[in-house]
Amino acid sequence: MGGALMAAEYQFNEERWEAIKSEYSKHDWDIVIGDLNTGQIAIIKESILSMQVSYSMSEVTQLSISLIDPNFEMLKANYFIIGRDVLYRSKSIATMNRLNDENDHNGKQIKPKNYYELKLEISEVSVDQGPGSSPVITINARSKPIQQMKRYKNANELKAAQAKIKGKQSARGFLQYICDSFGLALVSDPLISKTSSINVSSDATKSSDSAWDVVSRIAGDNNCAIFEVDGVLFVVKLKTLYGGWGT
Repeated sequence: MGGALMAAEYQFNEERWEAIKSEYSKHDWDIVIGDLNTGQIAIIKESILSMQVSYSMSEVTQLSISLIDPNFEMLKANYFIIGRDVLYRSKSIATMNRLNDENDHNGKQIKPKNYYELKLEISEVSVDQGPGSSPVITINARSKPIQQMKRYKNANELKAAQAKIKGKQSARGFLQYICDSFGLALVSDPLISKTSSINVSSDATKSSDSAWDVVSRIAGDNNCAIFEVDGVLFVVKLKTLYGGWGT
């Protein structure tokens, strides 16, 4: 199925991302912060006190950063507003293969890497007193594609896209289409078969389903776990996951 699901403001600028990577490959960086669409990016590595990546089988990738801001310079420049992009180059601890499924949608493979460049965005910020006159800032950044999915609430467009995907693998095909739209790889269980309803609200006091609501409902209706790791969305039954992990 062709065409873009998302409105322009939700689409990720791959050309801009490649240009940013080319520029910052000249530097030794693990993390940068800024705006991927405008290319305004700053290296903050030298200010970081601590950093931790969290993974969970019920959540999405989260990066927690504690840093010092000398003389409030970064705060004054609005580095840490909610939604600001964060790029983190993460070392991988293992390679991962696609779950064994001869009917896998599009036949895509997840290629092993020795690092992942995670696209995140700031979701929480707190400021505490630091040494001298400089504050200590704590940032939580979560997977940018997932945050975009949660904001995308064009339920009519989601319903139209779902209706165009036919066949017994339509539920998995729809999951793949949504993941492709938001720049995620997908590992979906071969036994997923049930499609799910999409709620469209005409009441201004009620909210229509977001893209994340829809994929979460498909996971729940098919008794699957749903979580995201390093840009890969997993929608799988635990039995299938444990049987295929690490093979």
